Amino acid sequence: MDQFGKSKQTKLQRYQKKLHKYLEFFLTKFQLLLQEKKFHAQETTLKYMLQDGEQDTLVVVFSACTRKGLRARYNYVRTLKNCKKTKLFILDDKAADHRGGYYIGSDFRFQEEKATKDLLDAIIQKVSPKKIIFCGSSK
Repeated sequence: MDQFGKSKQTKLQRYQKKLHKYLEFFLTKFQLLLQEKKFHAQETTLKYMLQDGEQDTLVVVFSACTRKGLRARYNYVRTLKNCKKTKLFILDDKAADHRGGYYIGSDFRFQEEKATKDLLDAIIQKVSPKKIIFCGSSK
């Protein structure tokens, strides 16, 4: 294959990679629409996703800080897609800029912290795991 053929093949691979990335993005958004639930407690509402799996272990994933201008998002959903354990993803989108409030709340009332604990307690009671793994990044 000549030099021209190689660059054409590389271009095709780049387009395929971009297409795959966009497809994965839209599938993730669709999954979010289907799986996202709301939990009301402590005068606040938390958004979360609970993915069923083996109930001996519960993996709890907290969302990370996003850069300025980006709203909070669920982290590690794709990374953990092959994990067979039950997974709880908790979104921290409270704050004026929707980047998150560190699961604390506004006005030093700590309503989101308490609601997060209430959500965890409810899910732990429902799943009855033998082990709980907490993960996240930057918070």
